[in-house]
Amino acid sequence: QALGDMLSRNGELAPIKMNEAMQYYGFNPTRVVNVVDEEKSTIAYFSSGRLMDIDHYVLRADAKELPPIFRIPQLVRNTTYVSDEFIARVNECKLTGFRFQPLP
Repeated sequence: QALGDMLSRNGELAPIKMNEAMQYYGFNPTRVVNVVDEEKSTIAYFSSGRLMDIDHYVLRADAKELPPIFRIPQLVRNTTYVSDEFIARVNECKLTGFRFQPLP
């Protein structure tokens, strides 16, 4: 309930059936935002030329406002990003189970 508005606007929620009284949901972020300045960031590539990882992020100058939760096209398969607004809501509502890491 605390994050529902942020999550529903930026991805897909799916109930997870478990044999417990609590209701659990899986979340798939579908919002993809191209905010990384690839020329100024430090990026590791596979020998094939495909992007492996971003070691140091530099955001594009026109990236003024970020959605609460999103992915970037460079790493769309395995990394979810959140804004300060999302982190503030988690802290304000005293939610647990999150581990946020600042971008390098």
